[in-house]
Amino acid sequence: LERTSDMAKDHGALVAVNGDLGSTISGRPVHPFALGGDLVQTSPVLGAMFAMSRDGSMRIGHPTEQELSITEVDTGETWPIASWNHGGPTSGELTAHTAVGGALEAPRAFTCSTRLLGAGPSTSTDVGSTRTYTVDQAGCSSSRLQPGEGVVVSAVPTTDEATFIRSLSAGESVRIDWSLGFAGVTDAIGGSTVLMQDGHIVLGTCTGAICSRNPRTAIGLTADGRIVLVVVDGRQSSSVGMSLSELANFFQRLGVESAMNLDGGGSSAMAIRGRVVNHPSDGFERSVTNALLVHTDG
Repeated sequence: LERTSDMAKDHGALVAVNGDLGSTISGRPVHPFALGGDLVQTSPVLGAMFAMSRDGSMRIGHPTEQELSITEVDTGETWPIASWNHGGPTSGELTAHTAVGGALEAPRAFTCSTRLLGAGPSTSTDVGSTRTYTVDQAGCSSSRLQPGEGVVVSAVPTTDEATFIRSLSAGESVRIDWSLGFAGVTDAIGGSTVLMQDGHIVLGTCTGAICSRNPRTAIGLTADGRIVLVVVDGRQSSSVGMSLSELANFFQRLGVESAMNLDGGGSSAMAIRGRVVNHPSDGFERSVTNALLVHTDG
């Protein structure tokens, strides 16, 4: 958990807005998250998503699946990975953990695990991203195998998945492939609702507190490749906020092709050169789970 303006300062961003919904206790985002070609976490919740690909193309939509697999390069043997920084293995599963998971998503004890060290950068494929790793060690232990700078892939002992892990030898190469449903994605962040697609409002009937007037943060894409970031103050005498319907209509007036609602309420914040320029409804800037940062070239 960190304030949007602090994330902007830490990374030298020109502009930043808060991102995905998330837990104010753990800091975990609700949806899958990828950053700079690396998968940060998977999630069982596949909601709205803003994604960027290595070629610079961008999209907003609902991914239909998330796929992960590990392949032993020498034999071509491939196994699915059930989750990435999102839970330990159950019988019949392989799960993966990196240092990003910290204590919240540390590798489990009493598993059969392998630690993999990156042997090169990730590259794009027709469906997602791929990266080759070198096996550092593999085996079964009652203690946790720490990922360090690599990835720990684990299985429950006595399963077929555990047999695969025990078959890996130090120094051999494996490949991990992942996809979040959009081709060639390097960066992806989740949101709550898709508002527009192909220039049309797709919100539909919306009821409940989330649909009524609230502070809002949202992102839109124009047909000519521009990103439109919107933050609306609310819950104040000077601004009552926007309903989701009002927000969708606002984007349509801006000529946006696609748009998505991000986390709102007290989390809504926009920072320019590290300075918050809106008025968060809590009276102070809230710490959030992640953010969208805009950088200048050079």
